[in-house]
Amino acid sequence: MCRFLQVSNSTQTACSEHKESLKRGRTYGAKKTVRAFRHSWLKSRAWLEFNEETNIMTCRCCKVYAVGLGGPFVNGCCNFRISDIKKHEKSETHTKSALFVGLQ
Repeated sequence: MCRFLQVSNSTQTACSEHKESLKRGRTYGAKKTVRAFRHSWLKSRAWLEFNEETNIMTCRCCKVYAVGLGGPFVNGCCNFRISDIKKHEKSETHTKSALFVGLQ
């Protein structure tokens, strides 16, 4: 599954495999839940951005200050799990970027 996307400035498109999973309404776990971005995540995390056209989330801080390092929240991520967001939030790259921006 394509979890991480390379995104250019002019052509921000999700990978075809991800688009297909959206069409199928892919379900996970015993409860058969469909993974989708939750807009409530934006309220508690000022650094998180979501592009509705491409269906990817990015980190506002890391996109600017960790460009050379890459990573899912720099290039764009379509893996909508709160555990991945929390993992990124605790990462050294994000912590340094957020301090530089003044979000922590």
